[in-house]
Amino acid sequence: MKKNLLFLAVLCLPVLALLLLPEQAFAADEDFVSKLVREFYNKTSTWEPTLKRYALIVFRWLVTLEVCFLGIKAALNRDQIPDIFKQFVMLLLMAGFFMAVINYYHEWAWNLINGLGSIGRELTPGGYSSESPFLTGMQLVKLVLDKLSIWSPGNSIALLIAALVIIVCFALISAQVVFIKCEAMVAMAAALILVAFGGSSFLKDYAVNAIRYVLAVAFKLFVMQLVLGVGIAFIEGFSTSTAELQDIFVVIGASVVLLALVKSLPDVCAGIINGSHVSSGAAMTASAA
Repeated sequence: MKKNLLFLAVLCLPVLALLLLPEQAFAADEDFVSKLVREFYNKTSTWEPTLKRYALIVFRWLVTLEVCFLGIKAALNRDQIPDIFKQFVMLLLMAGFFMAVINYYHEWAWNLINGLGSIGRELTPGGYSSESPFLTGMQLVKLVLDKLSIWSPGNSIALLIAALVIIVCFALISAQVVFIKCEAMVAMAAALILVAFGGSSFLKDYAVNAIRYVLAVAFKLFVMQLVLGVGIAFIEGFSTSTAELQDIFVVIGASVVLLALVKSLPDVCAGIINGSHVSSGAAMTASAA
């Protein structure tokens, strides 16, 4: 009996904290999420000048070696002047393209991400932004906790469990949002070195993969925003004062499904761009667990 009471007390503590300090919890979450993403962006932005300098050094050496290799190959094959000139012009065009990517990598990448993000806000109901879905979870928990009553202890325990499940699901969704954004910032900044490999025909695939990664990340964030916009708009439809116990359990199911979709669909869409298929079965199993 004591163990059961202790377990119930531990289960209720996080939810009671949200009930007693709702405004502080909202502000803390909003500040934490936005501040964390902003700090990652500020830190990774300071890497750009150093990475660009070394990338240009690597690129110049690779282009020089490529020109030397082109001359040696033309001499050994005894190519005609027009053929040599054609190959040299194509080399200059490719070198100019990759040099432009190196110089404007940061601006072009974030213009692409922000452009798809603005499209996502237009497509989602109410122009939803995926900055902090945890706030929606807090509102749902507040709705659930408002229905607690000492006169119906059975329903109150069920509501407490429901509130705990909802807040955990939305905490994991918010963590997934922060993870994808921070991963994009760090990986895209580091991938600038790989773009310099475009100066060599032997290593050009690494540079193309780095550019393809930017498109994959932008599309991943775009799909995640669409999923969150539709899912949260659906869940918020239950956020009324007349919601009954069965409606709250529908919200629990919708929260778990939304968590599974956020963990699986962006990776699947990014896998299409990268040329690989990512199965969503593992994400579904993890969300259910």
